[in-house]
Amino acid sequence: MRSYLILAMCGLYLIQYFVELNWLRYVVVALALIAFVGSAPKADPLPRLLGFFMMGFGIALEIGKGTGVEGISDGLFLILPLLCLITLAPLLSIPLRFGGYFEAVALLLKKLMQQPRKLYAGITGTLFLLSPVLNLGSVRIINEFLDELKLPSMMSA
Repeated sequence: MRSYLILAMCGLYLIQYFVELNWLRYVVVALALIAFVGSAPKADPLPRLLGFFMMGFGIALEIGKGTGVEGISDGLFLILPLLCLITLAPLLSIPLRFGGYFEAVALLLKKLMQQPRKLYAGITGTLFLLSPVLNLGSVRIINEFLDELKLPSMMSA
């Protein structure tokens, strides 16, 4: 259920970003708070305690500043782009996997296993080409490319 809440929050955030409806902004913030509270029971005790402490402290600061619900909404809405990027970036690998791109690149890299310099250049070149386009998602995609290869730790770093 919490996965659906997080995906709904990301989807509504993207819609709100382009449509710019004020009421939808509050719905997205409320959904973010519900997703936070809904995900807390699955967290380890220390991160859960730290998360609730930081959230409570932030809310108390906003109320203390006198900004109230509007300030809390602005604060949560400020971090939603990063949260959506981290949440949705792994989904970028799905079309690449179904398109057979992972297998093609993995085959090429397997051929280069005996030539470490060319292998390193291939990995670095792929990362260089994908990074500007996919941002954080490229790290996940490169991990998918290299997952089947048993590279030495020095090479994968």
